[in-house]
Amino acid sequence: MQFPKDRALIDRFKVRFPKARWGAGTKSWHIPGKLAVTRVEKWAAAEAPYLRAIEQALRDLEWDGIETDPLKALESRRAEVKSRNITIAGGELRYEFRYLEASVDIARSLPGARWRAPYWTFRPGCLADVDTIVDGCNRIFALNIAAQEQ
Repeated sequence: MQFPKDRALIDRFKVRFPKARWGAGTKSWHIPGKLAVTRVEKWAAAEAPYLRAIEQALRDLEWDGIETDPLKALESRRAEVKSRNITIAGGELRYEFRYLEASVDIARSLPGARWRAPYWTFRPGCLADVDTIVDGCNRIFALNIAAQEQ
């Protein structure tokens, strides 16, 4: 089963099919069971309006010239992140900042967050994640600036 990468849709899919597994090689979901096809067809029919809305929104974004790939969108929004300690490479944003408990709490809450000494990495899974990551990085930057001024 394949469908657009959308966090809300994937969450609903995982709730409905808890034994489903993502196949990285095939880039599709595998749903075990004899009745899998019937169950998926019912789920897809119920999700059809939402899927159509996602597809229309993606077409609208492409028509408007807005980037729909999360990694490319993150690269294009690099200038919005105030810190200079950020690089984008290998499909992730890397951010090295001074340790503050509040900053680490923010970093942990961001999508795709991983600690890889000496920096945090963030991998956006969808376009909404890009907004969250940019906002979070700016909040971390503000906390670090405030801590330096004290």
